[in-house]
Amino acid sequence: MAAPLAQPTTNPSRPSIIYILGAPGAGKETLCKLLAKAYTNVYHLSVGDHLRHLQSQDSSQSTSDSFGGLDHETFTERMQQRQLLPTDTIVAIVDAALKAVSDTASFSEISNPIVLVDGFPRSIRSVQLADVRWGLPDGVFFFDCPRQLAEARFLERKRSADDSVEIFRTRYDEFDRLDGEIVTMYSHIVVRISTETGTEETWKAFRNSVKEVMVRLGATKSDTLDEMDID
Repeated sequence: MAAPLAQPTTNPSRPSIIYILGAPGAGKETLCKLLAKAYTNVYHLSVGDHLRHLQSQDSSQSTSDSFGGLDHETFTERMQQRQLLPTDTIVAIVDAALKAVSDTASFSEISNPIVLVDGFPRSIRSVQLADVRWGLPDGVFFFDCPRQLAEARFLERKRSADDSVEIFRTRYDEFDRLDGEIVTMYSHIVVRISTETGTEETWKAFRNSVKEVMVRLGATKSDTLDEMDID
């Protein structure tokens, strides 16, 4: 196991952070959106969606700070070619997004925001940089889904025109190699959720599995309590 870059310290100015890990097609986005709907101070930050949003921005209205130090052209080219962004870049982009969530919560007079960071970290290096910058995460949710089922779901949702079996298998192999190392590093705070059943059944198991974490972090149930059926 790689040694940390430095002894991380908790940053009191940041929101509570829960890392969301799992294969493409494991149902992370669906379940995280349900959880964010169920609590007023829980926010879902999909790193993939955020990167695609940045890619769509008008370059004339953007600065290198928006893209973690990269210029718009380089950032867009890497995204279009599905190249991995430098780790420093990803951490800087997520850092800016976390600050934006904190600002939104403060403006809405919502205290103690909790952010579900979906799709991060993706490598041991990003874990090291993130732990130094933000401190240790407040929780890690690992969405466990059989490969064959995850592949079927990935191809069914098809977020991009060039999503294919080859793209899925490349991403899954990367996930299988890297997420396992990260889960091991954070094993003492990992909550493992099986997502091989239907959405409704998985949601019920998920909400019960993470209830203790939500209570510990001060999550506030929203007015959708009855609809979402959270005990």
